[in-house]
Amino acid sequence: ALVLHEPKQGKGYAVRRLFQAVEADYYAMLDGDATYELAKLPLLFQQAQTAHLGMVVGTRVAVVTEDYRRPIHKLGNWALSAMLRQLFQAKFTDLLSGYRIFNRAFVKSFPINTGGFTIESALAVHALQLGCGWAETPTAYRERPTGSVSKLSTWRDGWQIACYIAGLFITERPLMFWGSLGTGLIILSTFLFTPILLNYLETGFVPRFPTLMVAVSTAIMGCLFGLIGLVLQAIGNIKREARQLAFLRGGQHA
Repeated sequence: ALVLHEPKQGKGYAVRRLFQAVEADYYAMLDGDATYELAKLPLLFQQAQTAHLGMVVGTRVAVVTEDYRRPIHKLGNWALSAMLRQLFQAKFTDLLSGYRIFNRAFVKSFPINTGGFTIESALAVHALQLGCGWAETPTAYRERPTGSVSKLSTWRDGWQIACYIAGLFITERPLMFWGSLGTGLIILSTFLFTPILLNYLETGFVPRFPTLMVAVSTAIMGCLFGLIGLVLQAIGNIKREARQLAFLRGGQHA
């Protein structure tokens, strides 16, 4: 085995080192805690090759009645997977699985910008943005060997992953995010302005100038937020096209 040294601590940095240093047509990534079903590797590779998929995820299924993942980890994984489904309309069922297969184009076009346990979320969103095709395959998940301890911190890393997914939503879906904020502000402005307008039409006077100024300012901010969303969406489309071009180039050996 070729053992690579990465001085920076964090799973994301280790994966980045692998992606930079290794040249191959297909890559396998799995946690080294002896919990994953290695016998499924040929099937996952075959699935990726036959269907021309950018990523195949080995979803974890406990081999006995008890799920060896701690209950809070299991709940957190479900919540984060649900969060990704809602924000990106993606049907990942095991977002944090460390058992994955990638093709060369996926790896060489992946802009790793995270160093910790948020790497799985970044991989999922990258597959969605590329539209390269991905799949999930159930694999057995076994108990950790005696003395093996998970490095995943339930609350700290769970919060970081949730914040990272939310940040990805802002950067990858800016029109939806800023447009929603802008729409909310315009609705609020309409709610504030309507009584003033009705009073003016009835009496010819505007008795509540502070409220009128708040309504106008809120409407202006809503329009600005919508404009920000449009500009960022256009920039995001350019970046997405660049990723897709890198994906196409990544499938070819230098």
